[in-house]
Amino acid sequence: MLNSLKILNTIRQISDRKAQEVFDYILYTYIPETNRTVIEEVISLLERFDYMLIGGWAVSFYYEGRRKTSPDDIDFKLEPNAVDELIRLLHQHDFKILRNSYDPASQSQWLVMRKGGQNVDIGYASKPWEHEAIKHARPFYHSRLGVKVKIIPPEYLIVSKLFASREKDLLDVVFLIKSGKVDIEKAKKLVKKFLPSFDLEELETLIVYASTFDDDKLRQVFGDELLARKERKYS
Repeated sequence: MLNSLKILNTIRQISDRKAQEVFDYILYTYIPETNRTVIEEVISLLERFDYMLIGGWAVSFYYEGRRKTSPDDIDFKLEPNAVDELIRLLHQHDFKILRNSYDPASQSQWLVMRKGGQNVDIGYASKPWEHEAIKHARPFYHSRLGVKVKIIPPEYLIVSKLFASREKDLLDVVFLIKSGKVDIEKAKKLVKKFLPSFDLEELETLIVYASTFDDDKLRQVFGDELLARKERKYS
């Protein structure tokens, strides 16, 4: 029994080190130094709450940094009952509220705060899959920061991206599938459960894209599709 626990702990430590390497690669490759310290501070402050890192940063994390990201891609979702406490905490650390408002496009309430040159976007979890995803968020221990970083599971991230269904979101779904870290059958079940009107054939097409095209070709394919949609819209 003790040997089994030692093995599990060793595996967990290796997994945490790998996750930290990927996280830091994204941080030091795509984020300027002045923004970096603010992002690290926010993640440290969020540890005490039920939250998850979402969006483009999460996609890049699962795709091991091959999906380019930026300071604008750092988004979180938080359980609403923790928002007031988080606002007080962020105020104590000199963050300023830019807005706290509902965004019709994402159908979510967003708290946008700023410190230095870095905006921090924190959405209120409101959709059924967001509450479930926070419960199943994948934590890894970041030894340099001394905190656990909580990432949305990739299958739930696919649901989120398909809900948005912009071209860049669909491309992110392909990147997630290409990462090899997605349980495809679980993702299909979650899509069917939470997005019953979504055509699963479209997800199947994205799965085919993931196995057929390299990253450059994918960006070209989705870029061409975006241009075609714009042309249809204004023709």
